[in-house]
Amino acid sequence: MSKKQQENFTEKDLFVLNIIEPYVKALLLRNYNEQKKNYISEPEKRLMNLYQLTDREIEIIKLVLKENNNLKISERLGISNHTVKKHFNNIFGKIEATNKLELIKFLIKEGFEV
Repeated sequence: MSKKQQENFTEKDLFVLNIIEPYVKALLLRNYNEQKKNYISEPEKRLMNLYQLTDREIEIIKLVLKENNNLKISERLGISNHTVKKHFNNIFGKIEATNKLELIKFLIKEGFEV
Protein backbone atom coordinates (compact mmCIF):
# COMPACT_ATOMS: atom_id res chain seq x y z
CA MET A 1 0.00 0.00 0.00
CA SER A 2 1.42 3.39 -0.98
CA LYS A 3 2.06 6.13 1.54
CA LYS A 4 -0.79 8.20 0.07
CA GLN A 5 -3.22 5.26 0.38
CA GLN A 6 -2.15 4.67 3.98
CA GLU A 7 -3.11 8.25 4.86
CA ASN A 8 -6.75 7.22 4.41
CA PHE A 9 -6.46 4.71 7.26
CA THR A 10 -5.81 5.07 10.95
CA GLU A 11 -3.14 3.02 12.70
CA LYS A 12 -5.92 0.83 14.11
CA ASP A 13 -7.36 0.30 10.60
CA LEU A 14 -3.95 -0.74 9.27
CA PHE A 15 -3.46 -3.10 12.21
CA VAL A 16 -6.83 -4.78 11.56
CA LEU A 17 -6.18 -4.98 7.81
CA ASN A 18 -2.85 -6.70 8.42
CA ILE A 19 -4.56 -9.25 10.65
CA ILE A 20 -7.38 -10.08 8.24
CA GLU A 21 -5.29 -9.95 5.07
CA PRO A 22 -4.45 -13.71 4.96
CA TYR A 23 -8.09 -14.64 5.52
CA VAL A 24 -9.34 -12.32 2.79
CA LYS A 25 -6.70 -13.67 0.40
CA ALA A 26 -7.73 -17.25 1.19
CA LEU A 27 -11.40 -16.48 0.62
CA LEU A 28 -10.67 -14.75 -2.68
CA LEU A 29 -8.47 -17.62 -3.85
CA ARG A 30 -11.09 -20.21 -2.89
CA ASN A 31 -13.78 -18.24 -4.74
CA TYR A 32 -11.54 -17.88 -7.79
CA ASN A 33 -10.76 -21.61 -7.83
CA GLU A 34 -14.44 -22.47 -7.48
CA GLN A 35 -15.33 -20.20 -10.41
CA LYS A 36 -12.50 -21.66 -12.47
CA LYS A 37 -13.65 -25.21 -11.69
CA ASN A 38 -17.17 -24.39 -12.87
CA TYR A 39 -15.99 -22.77 -16.12
CA ILE A 40 -17.09 -24.63 -19.23
CA SER A 41 -15.09 -23.99 -22.40
CA GLU A 42 -16.61 -23.77 -25.87
CA PRO A 43 -15.40 -27.28 -26.88
CA GLU A 44 -16.95 -28.66 -23.69
CA LYS A 45 -20.27 -26.90 -24.34
CA ARG A 46 -20.29 -28.20 -27.92
CA LEU A 47 -19.66 -31.79 -26.79
CA MET A 48 -22.28 -31.55 -24.07
CA ASN A 49 -24.87 -30.41 -26.61
CA LEU A 50 -23.92 -32.68 -29.53
CA TYR A 51 -23.33 -35.86 -27.57
CA GLN A 52 -25.52 -35.29 -24.51
CA LEU A 53 -22.55 -35.57 -22.14
CA THR A 54 -23.20 -34.92 -18.46
CA ASP A 55 -21.25 -32.53 -16.26
CA ARG A 56 -19.53 -35.51 -14.63
CA GLU A 57 -18.56 -36.98 -18.00
CA ILE A 58 -17.02 -33.63 -18.98
CA GLU A 59 -15.15 -33.65 -15.68
CA ILE A 60 -13.84 -37.14 -16.44
CA ILE A 61 -12.79 -35.98 -19.92
CA LYS A 62 -10.85 -33.03 -18.49
CA LEU A 63 -9.06 -35.33 -16.06
CA VAL A 64 -8.19 -37.99 -18.62
CA LEU A 65 -6.50 -35.32 -20.69
CA LYS A 66 -4.37 -34.37 -17.68
CA GLU A 67 -3.79 -37.69 -15.92
CA ASN A 68 -5.01 -40.52 -18.12
CA ASN A 69 -5.19 -42.86 -15.13
CA ASN A 70 -8.43 -44.29 -13.69
CA LEU A 71 -7.04 -44.62 -10.18
CA LYS A 72 -5.92 -40.98 -10.04
CA ILE A 73 -9.25 -39.86 -11.47
CA SER A 74 -11.19 -41.90 -8.92
CA GLU A 75 -9.12 -40.48 -6.05
CA ARG A 76 -9.47 -36.93 -7.34
CA LEU A 77 -13.26 -37.20 -7.63
CA GLY A 78 -13.78 -39.34 -4.54
CA ILE A 79 -15.51 -42.12 -6.46
CA SER A 80 -14.68 -45.77 -7.02
CA ASN A 81 -12.53 -47.04 -9.85
CA HIS A 82 -15.56 -49.02 -11.04
CA THR A 83 -17.58 -45.79 -11.30
CA VAL A 84 -14.81 -44.16 -13.34
CA LYS A 85 -14.87 -47.14 -15.73
CA LYS A 86 -18.65 -46.83 -16.00
CA HIS A 87 -18.33 -43.14 -16.89
CA PHE A 88 -15.74 -44.00 -19.56
CA ASN A 89 -18.04 -46.66 -21.04
CA ASN A 90 -20.85 -44.09 -21.18
CA ILE A 91 -18.56 -41.54 -22.86
CA PHE A 92 -17.24 -44.14 -25.33
CA GLY A 93 -20.81 -45.10 -26.24
CA LYS A 94 -21.90 -41.51 -26.80
CA ILE A 95 -18.98 -40.47 -29.00
CA GLU A 96 -18.45 -43.92 -30.55
CA ALA A 97 -14.92 -44.46 -29.27
CA THR A 98 -13.64 -47.84 -28.13
CA ASN A 99 -10.75 -46.80 -25.87
CA LYS A 100 -9.00 -43.83 -24.25
CA LEU A 101 -6.61 -43.33 -27.16
CA GLU A 102 -9.53 -42.90 -29.56
CA LEU A 103 -11.20 -40.62 -27.02
CA ILE A 104 -8.11 -38.42 -26.71
CA LYS A 105 -7.67 -38.22 -30.49
CA PHE A 106 -11.34 -37.26 -30.80
CA LEU A 107 -11.01 -34.59 -28.10
CA ILE A 108 -7.96 -33.05 -29.77
CA LYS A 109 -9.90 -32.84 -33.06
CA GLU A 110 -12.75 -31.16 -31.17
CA GLY A 111 -10.43 -28.44 -29.85
CA PHE A 112 -9.46 -29.69 -26.42
CA GLU A 113 -5.95 -28.93 -25.23
CA VAL A 114 -3.78 -31.74 -23.94
